[in-house]
Amino acid sequence: MAGEFDHLSQLALDEARQNGYMEGHADGLQEGLETGLQEGTLLALRAALLRMTNHRFGSTDNSFRLRVASENRAEQLYAWMDQIVSASGIDEVQDLFSQ
Repeated sequence: MAGEFDHLSQLALDEARQNGYMEGHADGLQEGLETGLQEGTLLALRAALLRMTNHRFGSTDNSFRLRVASENRAEQLYAWMDQIVSASGIDEVQDLFSQ
């Protein structure tokens, strides 16, 4: 009887351990997917912003490229895109390039 109880206890522990492992694995996978999606979005926004700037004004200043590369807020990248799109000339975005 005691041996059967020990065996059932061990099975219950193994099942709980397996469930915990699977739950932890699923949580880690979800977190990895979310992080990857965020990083991929930032990379795409940075590249699009630089392409838009090059297309509109011919080239980009190195300091602006560094600012874009180090920016981690999508809303800021979108704001810069809006400035580039709505500018009628390079003089309107000169402060963006020189900061």
